[in-house]
Parts: sequence; C-alpha cells; structure tokens
Amino acid sequence: MIILDKVSKSFETELFKAKKKVLNQISLEIKKGSITGFLGANGAGKSTIIKLIMGFIKADEGKLHFNKELGITNKSIYSKIGFLPERPFFYPHLTGREFLQYLGGLNDLSPSVLREKIDLFSSRLSLKNHLDKKVHNYSKGMLQRLGIISCLIHDPMLLILDEPLSGMDPPGRKEIKEILLECHENGKTIFFSSHILSDVEEICDRVIVLDAGNLKFQGYKTELLPIKNTFIIKLWGKMENIKPNLILEIKNKGGNTELEVSEENLQEFLANVSITGSKIQSIKRKNSTMDEIIFGIS
Repeated sequence: MIILDKVSKSFETELFKAKKKVLNQISLEIKKGSITGFLGANGAGKSTIIKLIMGFIKADEGKLHFNKELGITNKSIYSKIGFLPERPFFYPHLTGREFLQYLGGLNDLSPSVLREKIDLFSSRLSLKNHLDKKVHNYSKGMLQRLGIISCLIHDPMLLILDEPLSGMDPPGRKEIKEILLECHENGKTIFFSSHILSDVEEICDRVIVLDAGNLKFQGYKTELLPIKNTFIIKLWGKMENIKPNLILEIKNKGGNTELEVSEENLQEFLANVSITGSKIQSIKRKNSTMDEIIFGIS
C-alpha cells in the first residue's frame, strides 16, 4: 500500500550545529491488507516516518510511493486514509457528536450515513452516552475513543495510527483491538505504532522495527518470533533426584516448580522424573516473546 525507498531525514537541533539525522536510508513496505505493527524506542524515528507518509514534512532523500488504488492526487490519497496522531487535537468547545459531524462533512458523507457511522462506532467503543458532552470534559481514554471513531467514519482503505492504545484501560484496548481485527478482515490495511509489545504480538501479522533511525527488521511476525527448541514443564514434587544438568532454568511458583528443558534433553529428563515420584502437570514448547526479540536486535 505504501513503499518508502531509501528515505533519509535530518533536523536542526541547535543553531550553528550540524543537523541530526533521524532517518538513515529507510526502505520499507506497508503491504496491502496487512496489520503492521511499528516498533522502536522513543527517538527511533517512528513518528517522523508517519509524518512523512502523511505529508506533514518532506524527506531530504528518497521517495515515497502510494498504491494507485489510493489515487494519484494528494486529495484522493489522504481522503482514503484514517489517521490518528500520537497527540491528537480536538476542538474543546464542540461536543463529541459535533466534532464527528464536522469531520464527516469534510469527507462529504451524507447526513444519514454519518449518523449511522457515528451511532455504530460510538456504541462499539462505549462512547455513545458521552457524545453530547463537550470535548473538554472528556478523559484521555474517551478522547482516544473519539479519535479512533474519527478515523473510521469515512470508511478509509488505510488506517495509520500513532500509539492508538495509549492511555486506554483494558476494556478500551480490547474494544479497539477487536475493531482493528474486523477492519483487517474487511480488507483494510492497518499500520500502527505502539510501545505495548503484547498488543502488537496479539493482532499484527507483520512487524517493522526501527532503531535510532535505522531499519532493523521488516517482515511477518512469524519470522520475528521463531519457535525455540526448549520446553516449559510444570512439575509437582521433590527435585532432589532430578539431574541438574538436564535443566536450563528453574522457577518456584507456590508449591509447584516450573522448569525449562532443551529438546535434546527432554526424553532423558522425562525418564528421570518418572523414577523420582514427582508428577508432571504440563509440558509446552517455549516461544520467544516480542520483548526478547526487540531488545535482542535493537
């Protein structure tokens, strides 16, 4: 849906000093129909890339290409994008309903379609009973819900969301993730940045990782999260007679013991346990977590 080709960007930080390069020859692709999670520490360059895509700033080098399905003019392209910045601005003197009606009007939605969309998404995101309150009375979570609705009412082809789950309570995060998954099922392309790695791990099929302005990874989540050749075994009983050389790690949890055992030692370990009188409660293969991978490659 979007391709960045060797994009670089620098900013002046202090007068009479050299510019600071925040993006270094970035080439990446947001694939059509994907949910792509955009990861990186603060200052990695994520928001800069999003601003470049949205046309707020221009690259010093490189090119940006949009899928022709979005259109060939800026007006056509951006009318098919639903965008939520990290720090969105809302007109505080308007009610939530008035704000959404204003945005719907900018997108040429008919009054009947706009009413239907506002009713649908405000119900889904638990905001319906607050639509007639002034926006300046909204909590951070309510403002985030309002921002998500504003991205959806014009039925965009592409969603670009900068930290969409920031400040949300668990029910709100669940509601937003469910809607994003439905949008994905309906063929929409979704690109969002997040610091909440578990949320990216849960709903994304592709991942892009940025570190200090450099691209560290892009590809399918399954490529980033390989299966480890170790097993987590929950054990009840005494450990005295189990050979320690067969165990990689031991954690005591209440009256139970959680062990990590390599695949090559698994059969010998199970045979050893069978003669000790201990009981195995569960065995499952261990997968790498997103945290382990990101911190490992950054």
